[in-house]
Amino acid sequence: EYMGEAERARFLTYACGPQLSPSEQREYSIPERFAQIVAVDPRAVALVFGERRTSYRDLDEWSDRLAAGLARHVAPGSRVGLAMQKSDALIASVLGILKLGCAYVPLDPSYPPDRLRFFAQNAGVRCVVADAPSRATLCAIGLDALDYLDPQADPVPASAPADALPPVAPDALAYIIHTSGSTGQPKGVMIEHASVVRLAAATAPAIDLRAGDVGSLVASMNFDASVLEIFTLLLNGRTLVVVPEEARKSPALLHRVLREQGVTHAMLSPVVLQNLPREPLPALKMIGFGGDAIDEQSADWWSRQTRLFTLYGPTETTVMSSCGQILPGANARVIGKPLAGYRMYLLNAHKEPVPMGAVGEICIGGSNLARGYLKRDDLTLE
Repeated sequence: EYMGEAERARFLTYACGPQLSPSEQREYSIPERFAQIVAVDPRAVALVFGERRTSYRDLDEWSDRLAAGLARHVAPGSRVGLAMQKSDALIASVLGILKLGCAYVPLDPSYPPDRLRFFAQNAGVRCVVADAPSRATLCAIGLDALDYLDPQADPVPASAPADALPPVAPDALAYIIHTSGSTGQPKGVMIEHASVVRLAAATAPAIDLRAGDVGSLVASMNFDASVLEIFTLLLNGRTLVVVPEEARKSPALLHRVLREQGVTHAMLSPVVLQNLPREPLPALKMIGFGGDAIDEQSADWWSRQTRLFTLYGPTETTVMSSCGQILPGANARVIGKPLAGYRMYLLNAHKEPVPMGAVGEICIGGSNLARGYLKRDDLTLE
């Protein structure tokens, strides 16, 4: 025995995130939760893209029409490719795919051709929602036999009756995101609707997301950080600024967009944050990073400008399982505390808790774990 009863009890206290409220414990699909948000304040601004602003009511109706249009191409439950440049139409398309009960499979055209072909083949994609430039790229690499729907050009129904779309179960598949495959062939991680809804509910209080706050979408859709950016805002009734594709590659332009659009909550990759101009962003209430460590100089500077959060968790835990604030001058290599609904244990080789201050392996549990790896039951069981 490594621990006495008192130490074990303290270990378990640290290991478990806050208790979910009764409403948070109830399972919802993304369309169900989004409908609740629309009903509360349909005129609130859901999306900002450049000069365009889209209310929750308009986004709801837009995505209904896209879902009805997509129904002409695929059956509910299908896996649909998604290859679009950043725009408000991208977000409407994501919601449209989900409202039809389909799962989206990101196919970022900037990825290597062999990866894109594998993603599409592995997920059994037969139809891709794509804008014209992205479609041209995919067709040029041998994916021209797929069916394509351009949400900005192809005709879709002028309206969609409320009962035209099928009900979507909370345990339906929402998306399949492939891991990087840095240690071999990429693995398709399958995430269900209810997990995304619970993630959004747990993240909001952890980052102090309040009425009037504004977030941003910067990450590629092939990175699960995009899930956090999109749904933390839209499933809590806040405003999402869709950052143009060119701004993701230009730190100065990204900084300007964040400043001009009054973004209060930004979640960036470490490399993007480290290259962001070190100039104040007056509206910014918090900035989060995840996926890798950040250098001490960047951590110290940004932690003195706003609240700096580390966001930790593998793709298999529905984006992230813990977060914590990094204070000025403090250690930047921390992972914070578990979010509501998560459990994080530090265990030894015998799967026993290690004493305080000892080295162990992080093991994550809770209701938000992935359904599994696509076509890799062996790895799922492992």
